[in-house]
Amino acid sequence: MKKYILLISLIAGSFFFSACENTKTDPVGDAGTGEKVSLYDYAITNYTSEVEVFTVDTVYPIDFTLSKYGVPLQGETVSVKVFNDKYGSMVESFVTTNKNGKGTFRYLSPSTFQSTGTTIYIAYAVSPESNEDSGSGSDDDTSSDSSNTFTDLLEAPVRINFN
Repeated sequence: MKKYILLISLIAGSFFFSACENTKTDPVGDAGTGEKVSLYDYAITNYTSEVEVFTVDTVYPIDFTLSKYGVPLQGETVSVKVFNDKYGSMVESFVTTNKNGKGTFRYLSPSTFQSTGTTIYIAYAVSPESNEDSGSGSDDDTSSDSSNTFTDLLEAPVRINFN
């Protein structure tokens, strides 16, 4: 009898903990790892997490890979969030991923060094419609739910350091 109670307790406990699992990953992730940040089923991986600036007016690459369910996404537009231009600028504001889901931004260091660095963010817009099943369980399409019109940002932090 004790074996059955223990077995039932283990099964109930595993269901409880799996039901409490967070399915939405922190969109910011761990700054500086450069390995992976994810939101829903999308991920930015293998990205440049730090740029060490040694010279002014110099271009530095910022690489990344975009995927969904681990499959590289081709032809997707990825941007860099606006940041204070005293820390430099981006040669391009938007990049389109190649067939391997890879893209490269070009960061241009400022004409004068700054005493402190900053963090910029590679950003990919994820809309809820692209993450949910299309079936709603109802044939009535007359209702309009404006809560599904927002977009979440999948952001990968890139630290800019001045040396």
